[in-house]
Parts: sequence; structure tokens; C-alpha cells
Amino acid sequence: MANFKSIVYKVLDVEKGYQADSGDSGNYTNSGKLVGTNYGISAKAFEQYYKREPSIQNMKNLTKNDALAIYKVDYWDRVQGDKIKNESTAHFIFDVFINAYRNGLKRVRESLQEYYQSYEQKIVDINTNSSLSDTEINLINSAKDKKLLFDMIKKREVNYRTNSGSQYAKGWVTRYNAIEYKNDYKTAKRIATGVAIAFAPAILVGAFFLGKLIYNKYIKK
Repeated sequence: MANFKSIVYKVLDVEKGYQADSGDSGNYTNSGKLVGTNYGISAKAFEQYYKREPSIQNMKNLTKNDALAIYKVDYWDRVQGDKIKNESTAHFIFDVFINAYRNGLKRVRESLQEYYQSYEQKIVDINTNSSLSDTEINLINSAKDKKLLFDMIKKREVNYRTNSGSQYAKGWVTRYNAIEYKNDYKTAKRIATGVAIAFAPAILVGAFFLGKLIYNKYIKK
């Protein structure tokens, strides 16, 4: 299963420090006050977690541990990251949710539908909530071609960002492209075992003839 700490620290490597760019909508509270973002935690995310409007000083004083708590409760748990088997997929969905929240999940769900309809000939039900359901997590984990599903989710989001016209699009596309698909440990181990079993007879035959060659050339004489 995906590991929150290993993924969130990758996010924190990108989301560093306080900024109050007036062109970034994430820096404004629900009432429209410009207070900034810290460790990638927006003003609205602060407001949602603490149930109060932050001041500029509140945002500047936000610690890394504060950010970790918010990421865990209001982002990671909402996409049920602990239940997603592949870490690359969990990382990408988590990052999309940080950036686009409900709209990001909408695109993830569209990719999920497209994958199952196009490649497994199956109609799947999805919801419109701001959290992934157990059914959706099961669909992500049960995909026969998990890399293809990852690629489809990534392609849709990258295309959306590229064509969004946002001044931040290039940065987000670079960030998304840095997340590459990797097999989880169990899958990699199963593949390696399968390869070893498949090639074992050829290796044994090769060793036999090599031994015979050495015997005939150097020992038999």
C-alpha cells in the first residue's frame, strides 16, 4: 500500500515556504483577503482545517508539522491514499487533489471511466463527492493494466493544465511529469520471480554446455 510520509515529503520538496502572490487564487481566504500560502497549504485549506479565517501572520507561522497534519486529514485521507496499492498512482492522485480538489477528482474519475469502458469493456459508476469512495479505490486497485490507468490519469491532467491558460500551468505540468509510474514491491517481486522461472531452463542448459566445453578443452586432455 502507498505510504503517506514517503509521498508527502516529496510534495514538501516542491511546496517550500511562504508566498503571497496576488495572482494565485489559493492565497485568498473565503472572504477575499490576501494572506498567502505556506508549505503548499492555501488560505482556504487553513480555514477549512482550523474553522477560522487566517491572518497573514497565521500563514507565515504555519509549521511543517501543521502542514503535514492538514495534508493527512484534508487531502490524503479524502483520496484514501492508504488503500491505494500502487504508490505512484497514490502520489499522482494526491498531487492532483492538492492542486484542484473536487475538480481534480472529477478528471481522475473521467479517466477511470474511460479506462474501464475502453480497455476492460465495463461500465463503472462514479460519484461527484470531494472524496474517493471504496468502490473507486477498488477500481483503481483492480485495474488489469495499472500502468495504463496511471498514464491515462496523468495524460488527462497534463493536457488540462497545458491548455488551461494559467500562468502556473508550466510549473504544474513539470511537477506532474516528474511523477513516473513504478511497480509496487509485490508486483516487481512477482515479475522478477516470473522472469527467473522463465529463464531458468535456458540458464541451466547454457551452463551444461559451457561445462562440457570446458571439460573437453581443458580437462579431458
